[in-house]
Amino acid sequence: MPNTLGHNGRVPAPPDALIRPIIEDFVAKGYSNSEIVTRLRQYYDTDTYNVSIDLLKKRRSQWGLKSARGQAHTITSIGPAIERVRARFPKQGSHDMKLTLMHEEKMSVSRYAVFFGRVSAL
Repeated sequence: MPNTLGHNGRVPAPPDALIRPIIEDFVAKGYSNSEIVTRLRQYYDTDTYNVSIDLLKKRRSQWGLKSARGQAHTITSIGPAIERVRARFPKQGSHDMKLTLMHEEKMSVSRYAVFFGRVSAL
């Protein structure tokens, strides 16, 4: 008897064409995996499809969408970007610097790395 629900008997995942642009947007906005899964449910039929955190992690890995830790930035790798942002916003704190780096430089970095990147450049 064929399994009509999917390979593992559960509800199948939505097509990549449907969820990839939304996930890329959420990653760019800095949402965590659990926040992405929760917000993603508004964009597809939950009776037909399902996205779990494990599936999201697998897709992010396949698509190369890495978190701050996964990007493995160092003080030297983020230094030039911090200098560019600091030239425009000299009094910006580490929290705002992190957000600016995310939106303008497409770099996901920790506040810790931003703080020490700024301190070492002084």
